[in-house]
Amino acid sequence: MQRIFCFSGNGQGAGKTTAAKKFADQTYSIAGGIRSDLSKKIHDIDWYRTDQEYKDTKIVYEWGRNVDTDKYMSVREVMIRYGQMMTAEDPTYWVDKLVDHLKQADRIADMRPSIAIDDVRKVCELDAIRTAFPGKVIHVHILGKGAIEEKMYDNQELHDIADYVLEW
Repeated sequence: MQRIFCFSGNGQGAGKTTAAKKFADQTYSIAGGIRSDLSKKIHDIDWYRTDQEYKDTKIVYEWGRNVDTDKYMSVREVMIRYGQMMTAEDPTYWVDKLVDHLKQADRIADMRPSIAIDDVRKVCELDAIRTAFPGKVIHVHILGKGAIEEKMYDNQELHDIADYVLEW
C-alpha cells in the first residue's frame, strides 16, 4: 500500500466520501465495523446503504425509543449510538478494527496504490492510523457548504491539524 488518504470534514454531508472516491483507488470507512456488527444484530435494515435520506428516515424499531425524544431512532441515530457505546471504554475501538483489516489485507492481497478512509471524525482515530502506517498517511479536511455540524466529533481540531484543507 503506497498512500492512505484520511478524510475528515466540517460535518455530515461535507463531501468526505465523494472526495475519497476521487483521490484513491479504494475506499474504506471506520463505520464499516459498525455496519458489520449491526447487520448481525438487526437483519431487516440495509446497514450498508449510505445515502443520507435512507440513513435519516429509515426507522429501526428493534433498537427501541430514544430516551431523549421518545421517538424510534433512524439508522443514523442507531449507528451513532452504537458506535459511541463501543468507544466509551476504548476510543479507538472501531479504527483499530479497520487498521487490523487493512494490515491483514496488505499481507494477503496486492493492495492498490492508494486507499482512502472517508470518515475520520476523531483525532485519536487519525493518530491510530498514522501510528499503524507511518509515513503513508495524508490527512485532508473537507469544508463542505451546507454540511451539518456534528458537535460530538473533533471537526475543528481535525481541521487545525490537516495536511490539506479543501473547500467544496
